[in-house]
Amino acid sequence: TAPPTRRSDVAGQPSCAESILEPTEPKSTPSVPQACKTEEDFLRALHGAEADDANILLGYGAFLLDQDLRTERNVLLAAGAQQGPQLGSRQALDQCGVKRVKKARDLLKRALSACNLAKQLSRTTSDQEGDEVAFAEARRVRALVLARLAQTCDLLANFAQSRTLYHKAIEEDPTSSEILTRYGQFLAKVCDKSGAREYLLEALIHNRNNLQALLSYATLLSESGDMHARPEARRYFDRARALAAKQRTGSKRLRALVLARAGVFLSVYQSEHAAAMDCLASAVDLDPNFADAWFELGRLRFTAGEDAGGAVDAFEQAIRSNEAHVPAHVALAQILANSIARADVERADSLFMKALEFEPHNSKVLLSFAEYCSKVTRTEQKADDLFERAFNHAGPSQRHV
Repeated sequence: TAPPTRRSDVAGQPSCAESILEPTEPKSTPSVPQACKTEEDFLRALHGAEADDANILLGYGAFLLDQDLRTERNVLLAAGAQQGPQLGSRQALDQCGVKRVKKARDLLKRALSACNLAKQLSRTTSDQEGDEVAFAEARRVRALVLARLAQTCDLLANFAQSRTLYHKAIEEDPTSSEILTRYGQFLAKVCDKSGAREYLLEALIHNRNNLQALLSYATLLSESGDMHARPEARRYFDRARALAAKQRTGSKRLRALVLARAGVFLSVYQSEHAAAMDCLASAVDLDPNFADAWFELGRLRFTAGEDAGGAVDAFEQAIRSNEAHVPAHVALAQILANSIARADVERADSLFMKALEFEPHNSKVLLSFAEYCSKVTRTEQKADDLFERAFNHAGPSQRHV
C-alpha cells in the first residue's frame, strides 16, 4: 500500500521547520473515558454500556498498551547506548507483555467493529438529515483505533501489517497529529529516517505543541550522525523542555522522558555535563521509577561529577526501579569492585552473576565480569572461561577487544 498523501505536499501548507517551533493552540481529539484510571474502571464502564462503546474500548486498549513502558519511552536513551552495555536496546516482550498486547488487540478489534457500525449509521443519518459531524467523529475515532492496532502489530513484530494499518489510519484522518507522530516513530524504528522526519514534521504542522512529536524529531536529528543537524536538534530539545515545563497536567512519564533525552543529548553531544545532570535529576523527580534516567544520572555522576557515592545511589535506584536493568548491575558492580570493603567486593560478584541471569549471552557483561575475576578476585580459570564465552557471543566487530 502506498503511503497516504502528505499534508506538507499540499499547496499552501507551511514547509519551514523553524515555524514549527512557535507555539499554537492544540487541536481537539476524540474523547476517551477520562474518569477511567485503572483496569477496573474500564471494566465497570464496559459493563455499564448498553453496547460496545468504541471510546471505552479504545481507552481500555490504549491503557493496556501504555502499561508497557516501551510504548512510551522507546527509543529509550539511544544516544547513551554508547556508554553502557545495551542501554536503550529494545528487549522482546516478556510473556506477560505479549498477553497484555494481545488483550489490547482484541479490545481494539471490538472497538473497530463498533466504529464501523457507528460510521455506517452516521452516514445513513447524514444522508437523511445532513448530520456530517457524527460521521466525521466516527472517522476520527476509527483512525485512532487503527493507529493503536498498528501499535500492537509493531510490538508483536508484525511490521508489514503495522505499516498497512498506519496507512489506513492516516487515510481516515490525515490531520491527526497523534497518528502522524506514531507513524513517524514507527518509521524511525524500521530505519526509514527520511520518512520519519517527514511525518514528524507534518505532525508538528498540525499541532506545534505535540510534545511527543517535538521529542521524537529532536531525537531523530541527534541520532542522525550529522553534526550539522545538532544545532537544530538542540533547538527542538529546548522547545520540548520548555513545553514540558508548562504542561502540569500531561503525562509525567513523557515529561520525564523529554528531560532524560535532553540530558543525554547535552552530555554526549554538547559536553554540558552539569546541565545534563540537572535534566536527569529533574526527570527522576518527575518519575522516580525511571530506571534508565537513574542509570544515566549515575553514569554522569561518576564520570563527569567524580561523585562515586552519588553514582552508587543512582545505580541502586535504577535497580530498585527495574530489577532486570543489566547496565545498572554492571556499573554498580564495577564501582564496588574497587572498594576496600570485602562486603562490597562480594556484592560486586553477586551483581555480575545477577546480570548474567538476565542476559547470559551479553558479551559486554561477560567481558566485564571476566576482567573483574582476573584483576580483583584473581580467579584466573573463571576469568578464562568468561573471556571465552564473551568471545563466542561477540559480534565480528567486537572480537578485536
